[in-house]
Amino acid sequence: MNWVQKNPFLMALFGATLLLTAAAAYFSFTAFGQFTEVSAQYDAAVSRLHGLQNRTPFPSEENLAAYAGLTEAYDAKFGDLLDVIAKRQSALEPSSPQAFQDNLRAVVSAITDLAKENVVEIPEGFYMGFDQYRDTLPSDSAAPILAEQLAGIQAIVTNLIKLRVNAITGLSRVPLPAEGGAPQPEPPRQQPNQQPAQPAEPILISKPIDIAFRAEQGKVRQALNAIVTAERVFIIRSITIQNSQLEGPSRLADPAAVTPNPDANPFAQLLGNQDQLAGVPKISLNVIVGRELVNVNTRIEMIGFNLPAKKE
Repeated sequence: MNWVQKNPFLMALFGATLLLTAAAAYFSFTAFGQFTEVSAQYDAAVSRLHGLQNRTPFPSEENLAAYAGLTEAYDAKFGDLLDVIAKRQSALEPSSPQAFQDNLRAVVSAITDLAKENVVEIPEGFYMGFDQYRDTLPSDSAAPILAEQLAGIQAIVTNLIKLRVNAITGLSRVPLPAEGGAPQPEPPRQQPNQQPAQPAEPILISKPIDIAFRAEQGKVRQALNAIVTAERVFIIRSITIQNSQLEGPSRLADPAAVTPNPDANPFAQLLGNQDQLAGVPKISLNVIVGRELVNVNTRIEMIGFNLPAKKE
């Protein structure tokens, strides 16, 4: 104690040194913390910069302008696509069950008369694939959809008859969901606290039909081309073609029809000397390919679209 009292300057110096050391330690610790934080921010900024530099395209003003131009061009092309689709699909018109049944009977009668006029065979009791609606009305919700499908089937059948195929041997429809045909997809499982998801409407609506007909090969090509180029959107999903003559034809129309008449010999004019062919029998030529009929079974999907409205 005496020494402390005798050396006040040293004690003051020691106290000031201790205080300055503590202050220096505090500021050093604070500065190190700030340095660590700033260093982490710098590393994050450098990492983000490298990520941006490696992106394709780099988010510059020039690339942003190019992206805006591509987006505008895409919107224009998408609008054109909507216009094309709108021209190739008919709007769903309101139709009551009774109106659909009356229209169905009128269409069946018109198709039957057209088939008789063009000498095209159709199955007995042919009812355009809507046999269940001869005496039964569809539901209110299914009537407009069935009316739209009936119009598409009428277009296909009318085209086949006008091409004068030999026969329409069958026509059937796949029941639509509105008729209780295809089961609806199960909704996704919900979490306990999750809001129930609204079921999204499908973009494409398919209405498949199976149609079978018999015709010459050339008319089959014409019929298939007419289906895929029709105003409506028809897709041929599958097709089976079978020759009506499963056995190979004979090269001679009638082997017994051989006559020694040289005047009718097909080689007389070619050789220019009838005398040389006096003993050569006449050969009746027969076309062995190209005259057969083919049986066609095909599945055709009538496609409808649920697309967003066009951007103005």
